[in-house]
Amino acid sequence: MFLKKINSDETEKIIQLAAEIWPQTYAAILTPEQITYMMQMMYADEVLKLQIQNGIMFYLIYHIDQPIGFIGLEKEHKFSEDLYIHKIYIHPSQQRKGLGIKVMQEIWKIAKDLNCKSVSLNVNRNNTAKNFYEKVGFEILKEENIDIGQGFWMEDYVMQYQLKNL
Repeated sequence: MFLKKINSDETEKIIQLAAEIWPQTYAAILTPEQITYMMQMMYADEVLKLQIQNGIMFYLIYHIDQPIGFIGLEKEHKFSEDLYIHKIYIHPSQQRKGLGIKVMQEIWKIAKDLNCKSVSLNVNRNNTAKNFYEKVGFEILKEENIDIGQGFWMEDYVMQYQLKNL
């Protein structure tokens, strides 16, 4: 497993992976209408390009020579001690094979390189990924309900991992 940072000319790969991953990941916890809405809101080419322009770092996750997922990371701002995970997705066919922990270890290395002391993320309160995050050391800081428009909400936990010496 390895990560490859991408630039704004490579957003199509993320769009393709999101189209495969998102419906399977959220089918049991979001309506088809909310999935469609969020895909358009978060994975349109121009949205991804703007996020890269604004400092979000996107990486493709490769297993051997195949992209199997992606992450989006942002140092909160230049004075922050926190790295925020905007997106972290591994194709369902590749889950439960030990790749998730390897991806997290790479994220922790990136955070250390950026002089961050913690890594945080939001996860849907009904997403089973919450259990994985807790297993690798994330702790729930709070619950958060975010109005994303069209009558849809993101009902999340905000979780944080305190970096230790790696």
